[in-house]
Amino acid sequence: VSTGYKAGGFNAASGSSIYKPEKLKSYEAGLKGRFLDNKLQLAATVFRYDYKDMQLSAATCLTDDPASCNTNTTNASDATINGLELEGKLRVSADGTLRTNMAFTDAKFGDYRPTQTVDFSDQSLDRAPSATIGLGYTHHFPLSSGADITATVDTRHSTSYLISDPAVGIRFRQPSFYRTD
Repeated sequence: VSTGYKAGGFNAASGSSIYKPEKLKSYEAGLKGRFLDNKLQLAATVFRYDYKDMQLSAATCLTDDPASCNTNTTNASDATINGLELEGKLRVSADGTLRTNMAFTDAKFGDYRPTQTVDFSDQSLDRAPSATIGLGYTHHFPLSSGADITATVDTRHSTSYLISDPAVGIRFRQPSFYRTD
């Protein structure tokens, strides 16, 4: 169990828009284990984050000119994030390691009405995919000089998530995607 705090402040561009401090209570529990003569490592973590007066920042523009844009911070609402993370690492050879990870989250605003006509209450938080899954492999190539070259390939899948413009009450959906390095 831990707590966090982000100071409040004011938006200089708007002159008087004050926002309150953000507070967080974090609950986390997990297990880690090594198996098969340390060739296999597994970890599982469950967590819950309880936010009070969560701060959100958004750009507001007076015109289409980017120079007219300012970033404003507001207190969105209370919010809760529940999740599960799973990780595994398997040494498949003296020089090769396979890694995988999965994360599942349920992240929602509490009572959040950014304007009088817009209600995001009980909706998903911004940039909070419900699931991500990753897979990677690293191989070390020893050289005769004693140095080595390391090559890694990683791929990650993310489910879709939302991005909000609270000033006008629009929510954009980022489609699910893969990223491979």
